[in-house]
Amino acid sequence: MEQLIAALDRLQTALETLETAAEARLARGDGLADAEGVIEELRAERNELASELETLRSEAVSLERVTEQVSGRLDGAIAGIREVLEG
Repeated sequence: MEQLIAALDRLQTALETLETAAEARLARGDGLADAEGVIEELRAERNELASELETLRSEAVSLERVTEQVSGRLDGAIAGIREVLEG
């Protein structure tokens, strides 16, 4: 799960870097007639991705909790089996 969150964080950082670069080119007037439209599209896409990222983070936290619960139950079951076998 941590790898997924790290990858999503890197994606968000890359998108922000791309947006900054596009804005800089627009400010320099590099002949990008429709650059503002592209920037707006990138912003919209970034916002969608940020929303998806937040959803995935929430799901990751939920999955981590479930994993911890299952692990605890398994540990309890293993301990119970050991008691029966040793008894």
